[in-house]
Amino acid sequence: MKKIWIMLLLCLSTATHYADVDTFIEVIGESEVSIVPQEIHLTLSLESQAWNAKEAKTTLGHDVERVLAFIKKQKSGLKPVKTSFVSVKPRYQKERAKQDFLGYFAQTQLRVVFLDEELYYKVIEKLPSLVEDYSSHVRFEIGDVHVHQAKLQVAAIHDGKRKATILAEATESRLGKVLQIKEAHMSRPGGMRLMEARSSVPIEAGEQVLSATVFLRYELLN
Repeated sequence: MKKIWIMLLLCLSTATHYADVDTFIEVIGESEVSIVPQEIHLTLSLESQAWNAKEAKTTLGHDVERVLAFIKKQKSGLKPVKTSFVSVKPRYQKERAKQDFLGYFAQTQLRVVFLDEELYYKVIEKLPSLVEDYSSHVRFEIGDVHVHQAKLQVAAIHDGKRKATILAEATESRLGKVLQIKEAHMSRPGGMRLMEARSSVPIEAGEQVLSATVFLRYELLN
């Protein structure tokens, strides 16, 4: 019960404080930056086919081992490879009332993040000699995105304070303390997705735009 009374008194004190502040100014601070993505994310979809499930899974396992062995030979320039579960399913071809059994298909995915563009091209060029049946997609992403977002938030706050100062001086007033601050918007990069990555044709990462917006309320003093 004592805790409840303390919380109630705190709430009443806060409400009284804001009621006393009858002159304030509200602004929106903004910041934006264009960044060239540093990471190349490659997704490899591997598949094998056989007339029985065990053989399909075994063949796929050998394909995965060859790809991983080649990638792991590279000592630097990439992050740890992520693998997904292996699925083995029968496949049929349906024609009217007839259904033909095509065999068992085993599938899995490997996800590789390259920090070195030259290493990415090296792996792409080697893939056709390692596995026969695969598809691949690549996209560019920004590394350490949380670091960039934190810097954007600080820049947005400074921008808001600059705007508030200009407005206060225009009315021959002074800024007091911050009464309220909250994040209004923070962009989340989704990566730049490209087409099939079988070719070693040079590709450009381009730029991604990150932005942040904050809401600020300042006390306005005479």
